[in-house]
Amino acid sequence: MRKNLIKKGLVLVIIILFIGMSITPSSGNMMSSDDTTPPVTTHILDPPEPDGCNGWYVSYVTVTLEAYDEMSGVNHTYYNVNGEEWKLYTEPFTISEDGEDILIEYYSVDNAGNQEASKHVTIDMDQTIPDVDLTYEYWGTHSPYCVEFFAFATDKTSGIERVEFYENDILKRIVYGSGPEFIWPTMFNLSMSVIGLICNLNITDDFVKFFGFIIRTGSFNTPLDVNDYIAYAYDYAGNFAYDMVIPPCRFYQGSRIHLFKNFEFVNDYKGYLGRNFIIANFVI
Repeated sequence: MRKNLIKKGLVLVIIILFIGMSITPSSGNMMSSDDTTPPVTTHILDPPEPDGCNGWYVSYVTVTLEAYDEMSGVNHTYYNVNGEEWKLYTEPFTISEDGEDILIEYYSVDNAGNQEASKHVTIDMDQTIPDVDLTYEYWGTHSPYCVEFFAFATDKTSGIERVEFYENDILKRIVYGSGPEFIWPTMFNLSMSVIGLICNLNITDDFVKFFGFIIRTGSFNTPLDVNDYIAYAYDYAGNFAYDMVIPPCRFYQGSRIHLFKNFEFVNDYKGYLGRNFIIANFVI
């Protein structure tokens, strides 16, 4: 009798404990086996937008990855750059190499083993200035002479967008295109410098005529007020470089001394013409 009572009591206790466990509301954490949702990872770029032109970055880019999982929590986050091996993400990383369509892939895994589908972002980076070399050629038998300036410009990443030609810091011509050769044809006159003692000066609307007792003449390739010619080469990212050449006007063709000779020049000059003395530059 007593044994039966003990057995019934044990059974009753077990039943009560079982019922209590089943009806008590759960206040603990969700078991990992109940988590079937993968985590969500997002990226943050610094700078957040391209800091160059036409969608190109011209400085380093820092990439930060942030992952969330509301159930079992994030276990690990992985990333790779341009298809290289996957790396464990522990802190923000930096993209520092130039390139077009640099591919950054990433994903996370939660503590339940759910793996997120990989995501990606691409960036274009060009931090390198173009290469540019400026030269010129000129020819002709009389004024005006023809000069062609040649800018050879290249850029290995974003490519050349345009070349700008300047004379005395004044923009003269813009040539768009990928190059590598950009041409600016222009014209200039030959300038003759004249200094000496004269007589019989006759200035008309078209000509200056005189007899020189002793005259020194020298010719220059362009008017003497030209200081420099510069070509600026711009790539699509906005980087630029320039090259400068010594202008043709700096090339002195030589001087001569003339005794007792008649002279005639076109009436287009700068300087002084007196009854007995001359110091002027003529366009010839």
